[in-house]
Amino acid sequence: LKSITIIIFVFFLIVFVPTLILENYYYVIHTFYVKDEYLDNVRILNDERIKNYYRDDVNIEILDTMEYRKIIEPFEMVNEWIEGKNLGKLKKIKEKCKMKSKILTQLDILKDNECKAEWFHYLYTGKIIGIDEMFGFFEKNKLCGIIVEFEDGRKAIYKSCGAYNEFPEGEVLSSLLDHTMGSQNFVAPSVTREISVDEIRKILEDTQGSVNIFDYRFTILDQLKNTCAFKNKTMFIGSMIGWWDGLKKNPTFHKYAKTDEIKEKILELKYGTSEYIDRVTEGVTKNHAFYYLLQFFSSVGHNEFSVYHNQKLINIAIDLDRANFFDNERNVNGLSVCIICKISKRYFETLQNFNQRNNLGQIIQSVSYQYPFFNLKLPNIFANNINERVFDLCQCFEQCISEYGKQNVLLY
Repeated sequence: LKSITIIIFVFFLIVFVPTLILENYYYVIHTFYVKDEYLDNVRILNDERIKNYYRDDVNIEILDTMEYRKIIEPFEMVNEWIEGKNLGKLKKIKEKCKMKSKILTQLDILKDNECKAEWFHYLYTGKIIGIDEMFGFFEKNKLCGIIVEFEDGRKAIYKSCGAYNEFPEGEVLSSLLDHTMGSQNFVAPSVTREISVDEIRKILEDTQGSVNIFDYRFTILDQLKNTCAFKNKTMFIGSMIGWWDGLKKNPTFHKYAKTDEIKEKILELKYGTSEYIDRVTEGVTKNHAFYYLLQFFSSVGHNEFSVYHNQKLINIAIDLDRANFFDNERNVNGLSVCIICKISKRYFETLQNFNQRNNLGQIIQSVSYQYPFFNLKLPNIFANNINERVFDLCQCFEQCISEYGKQNVLLY
């Protein structure tokens, strides 16, 4: 019996312990490697984030036009459900959207106002029953995002820490921006949500099952608490971001021509073979134009994903916490889509409509202030910057049309 026990113990050491280490080593190393000085800097910058986005000294005008009322239709439904109204309707919508999800894609769900409203509502109110992964602090790369699991099987990513050029509010605002423009860039719903430190700790304890000495999520949680929690280190506030299923890596091309060499590569797309032209016409240019509105240009292949829809790969916009809405420096001249001179007709008309009214920024500002599941107080510089970027894009594509004609610029 003693020999059998020793054999089992040795087998455990050989087979299971390395597996546990390999599953966690990437995060373990960074958890203990991260420097206290870095965490202190993140804490200071995160405190500033909370003061800037959730401030009390900003007065926002709530808009009331036919256009605005159309835009906020799904958010009005969400607000009613949060207040306990029309819950019978919510139940029917849940059943409808669950059936739809079995035969349609998430892009179809995103285009259905009722299903979109249900998705927003669930991100804000859904019960979290599991923590799938905690990414920890990787210096200037990761700020401890958490993959959460809801009781109905859906997932989301929760980001509650902001510093340097990454802020969770960028996810919420990008989601609102895409919705307001007709969901043409396929940004998953995102809401602002508060979660207590104790709730996350309890979920970890309840789902751990057995003691795993290589589970460093508790250490990561303590780092997150000491760095990014507020209300006396008891609460997190951040973005709860909808989860995409079936993501496929789909590198496009440079979003911005920073050098002559990159510009030459972009011109190859403009005058190149049909293979190159196909890459341009599959929704990539409107995706790149959207990133100009967000003012960040990731490298080729970085966070560039697509999902299958009607047997085609469709580009989506993802991981948008680097969106920069407060920097008023801009230069449309090096933007790749302005060199290629190709854009979706519908997307161009959407930009034109908002440019004529000069109000896209004010709409986002109003919506994000009006509803508790967004809860953002944005200064006027935010709205002005959005409107100026819309103007830039319109000017760019109008110049393209003037030079090449509508039939050679607008994609149908």
